[in-house]
Amino acid sequence: MPWIFLSRKQTIKGITFFCFVFIFTFVNPLAQESQIEAPTISVENPIEVDSPEFILSWDALEETNFYNFELCADAACDTKIREIPKAGMPTVTLKDIENGQYFWRVSGMDSNNQSGKYSTPQPLVVSILPSLSKETSPVNATDIAEPEPNIQAILLSLPWYIYLIILAYLVFITRTLIWYINK
Repeated sequence: MPWIFLSRKQTIKGITFFCFVFIFTFVNPLAQESQIEAPTISVENPIEVDSPEFILSWDALEETNFYNFELCADAACDTKIREIPKAGMPTVTLKDIENGQYFWRVSGMDSNNQSGKYSTPQPLVVSILPSLSKETSPVNATDIAEPEPNIQAILLSLPWYIYLIILAYLVFITRTLIWYINK
């Protein structure tokens, strides 16, 4: 084993260097902000809806893990009616939407939890017959199942100082191990 011939100080320096290289190569806390393009909506979606439950979909993006969906009262999306953050699939199922004219748009989100650009707002008219509509409480996104947690997205979203704490812990473990071996 070549490290037996190194001094304790040289061994610790080498292991510390290896830890830095490992963290900044494989778990880069300084990852560049991604520029995710807006999803295109080439899939045929209903413009007018007359059922209490309907599906809206868009084209999937390769560099995204999740999608942020917004249903708005105006084309500029200043007034949001419903938001569905981190939708895992390029589709959403909406139900219990009141009659009216709406606009919807979607953006992609990468593994660093960086949101991309929003798509062009798409028109949507909901006209459900009164006998089919239900009395509902204020609209919320609880009727959409949340996606399973993505461990890579969680690790890459940690603040930079957590990586320094991990590095300090690795150095501590390494020094303790070296001390124990040389005892």
